[in-house]
Amino acid sequence: MSTDDPAPSALERRLQVLTQGDDSMFIPKKLVPVKLAGTHIQAYPETDHTMPPSERLYALLCNKNAAATCFVPPAQLISFYAGRSNVETKARVLMTQWQSRLTANWADPGSLRVISYHAADGSKIDTAMTGGVLKPIDDGTENSRRPEGVTFVQVELALDYADLHWKKEPTTVRCSYFIKLPVGNVTFNNTAGTAVTRYTCTIDGNPFALSKEDFKEQILIPEGVNGPAKLMPADLGGGSCKLDEEGKARELQDRILQVANESIYHKLCEHVAPGHTTTLHSAVEKIKMSYVDENGNTVSLSVMEYYEAKMRGAIPFAEMELYPYNLATDFVMCLSKSVKDIFDEEDKSYLTLTDLSREAQQSHLERYLARAIKCEKKETAVKNVVNSTIGNTHSFYFYAKVFTALGLPEPSKEAISNDTYLSACEKTLAKYAAEKGDRDAPTKRKFTEADLKAAVECWGCGGPHPFKDRQTKQIICPKKDKPGVMAKADAKHKAYVEKLKKSKRGYVKRNKVTFADLSAEEQVKARQHIATEATTIANSAATHNNAGALSFSIVPLFNSNSHAPVLPLATIDGQLPHINLMLGSVNTPIDQCPMVRVMVDSGACCNTGYAKFWLPILKANPH
Repeated sequence: MSTDDPAPSALERRLQVLTQGDDSMFIPKKLVPVKLAGTHIQAYPETDHTMPPSERLYALLCNKNAAATCFVPPAQLISFYAGRSNVETKARVLMTQWQSRLTANWADPGSLRVISYHAADGSKIDTAMTGGVLKPIDDGTENSRRPEGVTFVQVELALDYADLHWKKEPTTVRCSYFIKLPVGNVTFNNTAGTAVTRYTCTIDGNPFALSKEDFKEQILIPEGVNGPAKLMPADLGGGSCKLDEEGKARELQDRILQVANESIYHKLCEHVAPGHTTTLHSAVEKIKMSYVDENGNTVSLSVMEYYEAKMRGAIPFAEMELYPYNLATDFVMCLSKSVKDIFDEEDKSYLTLTDLSREAQQSHLERYLARAIKCEKKETAVKNVVNSTIGNTHSFYFYAKVFTALGLPEPSKEAISNDTYLSACEKTLAKYAAEKGDRDAPTKRKFTEADLKAAVECWGCGGPHPFKDRQTKQIICPKKDKPGVMAKADAKHKAYVEKLKKSKRGYVKRNKVTFADLSAEEQVKARQHIATEATTIANSAATHNNAGALSFSIVPLFNSNSHAPVLPLATIDGQLPHINLMLGSVNTPIDQCPMVRVMVDSGACCNTGYAKFWLPILKANPH
């Protein structure tokens, strides 16, 4: 390729991927019902390392979105979709990275901003600070000194997570909570030199000017503070508020994980599919409607199931004003080959669609979906015709000619090579061949013109298919609605019935023919035949040397619909009545004529001297 050649367009690159094959292409599995926090949701089946990376990405996305519909804490949500992808351990490590910053900084006075001070009953003390700093407790005017009852302080912690964000964007989580302060009686002298005693916070100076170690030694340890807390009202009303550390810690951790959810999800995507792009459309563009798996079996979805799978994959960018890629065109290009062939016969405008705006993409998607469903129904009708033809004739068909006769595009090699149009017999042969390792067995059949000639001719349109399904009695001719087709079929049906009646008029039931039914000439032939054969056989049996005879034991077995087991007859008792049957013609020398010894009730009489058997034959064949 010269340097002057233009670079291939996005559509050309997509066509190249689809035509050359891509091991990361996949067909989504059907969702399964799962219970999460008492709510039933539809989740993607659990994934493993054998699945294509794109399918693992798609499964992670589907389960994340499914869990988001439940009102569950972020930690439970992340654990759910990570667990179904077998990466829950990795998820816990990522969650710990985000949560640990709160643990490390909640009691660092240098990272905290004081919001307000509160009394024991939780009420806010507006006069506790001057310039944002707690008033001192040394000598001075009473109004400028620390007021009575300072017990709690409300602070705010700003946690920076820009380094953990999946896009490295500025990310700050602000957490506010209460800390219990040491309280006692403090005394100072006012301007008149009078000692004033107040019950308030005992820390001398600004508590948040302390070092982290001093803050812990002077405030946290003496008051038994173990973590951020929220104020709870007293049990009996009035009195001091209580602190709820456990509830507040859980609330703050949930807030952090709520912000972390998207970044953790993308980190897990990188983990389940290393080296693969994790763009917004990386999973949805790998979804296709049908493919042949490693065992040679065709796996496919209906058009609607395929559409819904595409839409689930498009959730991350569904509300964007401008889509990151051409979803509507990709929807058509990833249809199954048989459906897309019919689609292309009617409309190829999707190849020229370039508008990526949300309105244009959604509008074209709706139109393409309706057309694809119509094409699917047409393909299903053809399958019913072909399969019914196979069921009625038990023969192989040259499918390309059959489809052409129906006015449809020729089926793909993929559709013919798999079990889409195989008869029940062929499917059984293919099944056992696959179990023996011969995966290509279904594709080894060679179609010839003789296969097409063996097809049933439709009474209506004359095509290579039956007019009506033999089992359901439903008309399956695809051209049944065209003028003249039904009338032609009725005429042929009447002709067939008349021909059948005419053939039955000359039919003679064999079991009702007796010697008296024969004509005089036929009776003479019968007497001559019986006399000649009986004399010859009797003489042969009397003079035959049994030493050279071939002796067989014949056991009659009859097919039956009964489910009773067959009697285990291992041997035949030689004392039962037997007869010797001479084989060969009358002119065969006796010493060269083999003999078969059989039981009398073995059914051998049907081809020897059983009159009810050979008299109808003689009647039907007088020559």
